[in-house]
Order: sequence, then C-alpha cells, then structure tokens
Amino acid sequence: MNALLLAVALSQPPHLKQIEVERKYWNAPASRGGGAIESGKSSVDPATRTFHLGWNYEWGKGNHNRCDAVMKIDFVGNDDVKVTMTADWDTHGFANGREYFISAGSVFDRPQCAPNGTCHATIESTMKASDVKGSVVFGEDGGSIELRFVYDP
Repeated sequence: MNALLLAVALSQPPHLKQIEVERKYWNAPASRGGGAIESGKSSVDPATRTFHLGWNYEWGKGNHNRCDAVMKIDFVGNDDVKVTMTADWDTHGFANGREYFISAGSVFDRPQCAPNGTCHATIESTMKASDVKGSVVFGEDGGSIELRFVYDP
C-alpha cells in the first residue's frame, strides 16, 4: 500500500507556489518615468501569465523614448515554457537611428525602425522553466526580465 501511495505522489506534477520576477535596466535614469515598471524583484500569484517591462522617458519639448514590452507564458510539457514576447517602441527627437532589439531565451529580432516614430516586434521561443528570460533594447537603453518558478516542497 505504501508503495502505491508513493507512486501516486511521485506521478503528480509539483504545485506551483509563486513566480518570482526580476527586472533590470541599464544606461538609464534612476526612474523609468511615469507609468513604467521599476527595476527590482517581486513575487506574483502562480496563475499570472503576463509580465510587463518598459520605460517612459520624457526629454522635454515633445522628445521621448518609450518602450512597452510584454512577456506572455504558457507551460508546455513537464519542464518547458512557451514565451511570446512583444515590444512597442515610440521615439521622438532622435537625429540618428538606434538599434532596436528584442529577445526571449536564444531567439531574438532586430527590427529595422526609423529613428523617430513607432515600431513593433513579436517573437516566440520555447525554453526550460529554469531559464525563462527576455530583453528589449533601444540604442544604449534597455531592460531585461527573468522569471523563477517556486514550487511547494
């Protein structure tokens, strides 16, 4: 009987307790601007499947650098996570073009965008649950997001 209970317990998937989210930004002011998600670590409900990253810099006289990135996840298989990452950039006041970059795991895109205006990119990647991360970049400004899944012992 004990062997049967052990077999049943081992066949059950682990229970997801929470998701830890860490956001980092580089080459940027201390604050990401109004409405932006600040850097740091947080824990969210295990049912959460959408995560935001981005900034909203206002340079004055209508000039700005904004990025709104969204990471959506779906669990596939026992240890894999499908990640869909989108980024929307809105820039004004830049004389020269800058690099636009988006990544999810080892998949990335470098959309060709005008130095002023809006730009959009979407990528998908399936990765191990132990290595879920993504990033967005505009020129020298950028940010990354990393998820860690915490299970009940």
